[in-house]
Amino acid sequence: MIITVYARAGASKNAVEKIGELEYKVMVCKVPEKGEANEAIIKLLSDFLDVPKTLINLTSGSKSKIKTFEIG
Repeated sequence: MIITVYARAGASKNAVEKIGELEYKVMVCKVPEKGEANEAIIKLLSDFLDVPKTLINLTSGSKSKIKTFEIG
């Protein structure tokens, strides 16, 4: 499954919101340095979707607010 994530790093709280069938808005407190925000997004998605972190791969948008993840 491929999902699109609209990311917001440096937010005041961590949150995941489903905004479409395969689209999510993810807010993380981590700042976008050294991939820390991307790792925090993966952890949040893992908890939200109830899948292991190892099954979530960032396929595009590592330095963008719009990211694509492959689940599975």
